[in-house]
Amino acid sequence: MLNTQKISTLIRIRPGETTSPTFGVIGSVYIQVVIDGTPDRIPINMAWPVDCFDPDKEQLKPRYPEDQECYINNQVIIEEKAKANRLSMELYVSGREVTAKEFKKRFNNFASRKDFIQYIIVKREQLYRIGEVTEGTYKKYLTVIHRMQQFFNYGQAKDSRSDFWKFHVMDLTIIKMFENWLINKEELSHNTMTGTMKILHKFIELAKVDDIKFNDPMKGYTMPKFTPGIREALNLEELKALKTYYLKDDLTDHEKDVLERYLFACFTGLRKSDVEQFDTRLHLRNGRLNLTMFKTRKYNKSVEFKLPAFALQIIDKRRGRLWPPMESSLLNKTLRKVIGRMNIQNAWNNEVVIDKHVVDRSGRDTFATNFLRLGGMLIVLKDILGHGSITMTEIYVKMAHDESDDTMDRFDSI
Repeated sequence: MLNTQKISTLIRIRPGETTSPTFGVIGSVYIQVVIDGTPDRIPINMAWPVDCFDPDKEQLKPRYPEDQECYINNQVIIEEKAKANRLSMELYVSGREVTAKEFKKRFNNFASRKDFIQYIIVKREQLYRIGEVTEGTYKKYLTVIHRMQQFFNYGQAKDSRSDFWKFHVMDLTIIKMFENWLINKEELSHNTMTGTMKILHKFIELAKVDDIKFNDPMKGYTMPKFTPGIREALNLEELKALKTYYLKDDLTDHEKDVLERYLFACFTGLRKSDVEQFDTRLHLRNGRLNLTMFKTRKYNKSVEFKLPAFALQIIDKRRGRLWPPMESSLLNKTLRKVIGRMNIQNAWNNEVVIDKHVVDRSGRDTFATNFLRLGGMLIVLKDILGHGSITMTEIYVKMAHDESDDTMDRFDSI
């Protein structure tokens, strides 16, 4: 007997509490399932500006010209809704009736035992719910999911890559292609690529424990090893040049948003996670910052210091949370693009050129090294950075004196 239930699925967005000064209210995208008039939500784990969503077409709208992430996310939305429709058809044919909540549970199980990306999405939620992973790791897993989705949709829509992350399709060739894509197309650092591959391996092993039958695609794969990272910071002249370029206002909204984040870190020493949690209503009083750093939140240790004038200038009169989470790969790619354009202009005008590997984390290093160059005390820097030990802070002493040759050359003028 065929199922007589009325089941409908729609893509919708739910406004959240996060607001971007550039894009407005940020919402969560989800599948709305309605069975016999009773609704429920199936999250797609995707945040997007509410004003950039078309409810009639059930699609995201670009935030700015050539918004590649919009295209990628819309492909994910199409795939997720297709899964919901396939489940609806199976229920219809089988004659089995379910509640909206049961449909949601079946959708997660139905999709996750066939699709590796969906498996990670579901398993990630389970691990976080039972406390086996921290919030930071939980967010890191989401970044890996996004990278897999980008690779999933890379190339033509009709490309056979659309099946790459199915359990019965994954093999060693695809794993190696993914690694190569991370390095050559996404331009990730070796260590970032290594971290992604280790997380991939972790979930493949978890899928085996959950008794999902498939051939191990990483059997025979040589796992890369982490290498000591190169840490480069901007000196005072380079920082001043980047600040000047920002003030010219010759940037798109997205580029300005990225450069603001980076410069704020350069003038405060905050990590990316703390820049993204910074809220003027909670963490700013009379020009002073008071904040519990995200990375060391379990120790409930706060940092408090006066913000430099330029950091306050960046904030201006804006209120609330200024910078919602952004993937490091997108942030770094945009940052390098902006600095590259600045270098071309500066080289033409015989001005300062930044010939360094600049990434979001170098903002904290830039602040620390320049703090010492300007005569700041190491023990004070330790408190500003929220370090538990002075030993952790001492690394910046060496970085701040990386221009010792230039200093010694000045003796020649005596």
